[in-house]
Amino acid sequence: MADANSLDHILPRSEGVQRRGQQRKEALLEAAEILIAECGLDGLSMRELGRRAGLPIASIYHYFPSAQAIVLSLAVKQLKHIESFTNEFLSDANPTDMTAEQLAELATKAVDALAERLARTPAAPAIWNALRSTPALRNIDRNDTLNRAQVIVPFIACLRPHDTAEELTRLAVIFLESTIINVMFALESPEPMRSKFLASLRDYVACTLRGFKQS
Repeated sequence: MADANSLDHILPRSEGVQRRGQQRKEALLEAAEILIAECGLDGLSMRELGRRAGLPIASIYHYFPSAQAIVLSLAVKQLKHIESFTNEFLSDANPTDMTAEQLAELATKAVDALAERLARTPAAPAIWNALRSTPALRNIDRNDTLNRAQVIVPFIACLRPHDTAEELTRLAVIFLESTIINVMFALESPEPMRSKFLASLRDYVACTLRGFKQS
């Protein structure tokens, strides 16, 4: 009788192979995150990664041709993670006629929720720094930021109804970038400074949104 916890016995062979391959790839990325958190990007050794993931080094090169390819995959994964968080957090919020105070309260909650989510990935700040220092990753990050900005444009628009779509997008990009950069900075800081930075960031985003309000 097939193991109830395994699909390998009922999936077509090609699907079973793909499933195992995806599991190995995810295991490598998880091991890489831990290694980067402990040793930084410079400590991302393919040999050490294989040892920690329990895979021969040849298997690593089958999935990732270089350490840079691993960092690229982690960066894309992190950006998707942040995008998913943004969409989930704002899914129940209605930007129509929201006051500056309501937006300020929503933004301060978002800071804490995002920091809590990213703190589960200790390598997040290092991966974020890689996004900013690698040309190929910088383009990916830029496009992702522009896309995410459109999600919060309607919220800023309720404070600035006379602004053009282009002006609103620029404000949304600046607001997003300044917030995420400072969240990452806080996460790199030891306690109690981390909590103090996050508290100041909550004040900053609240004051910023109040300042967006047009008379």
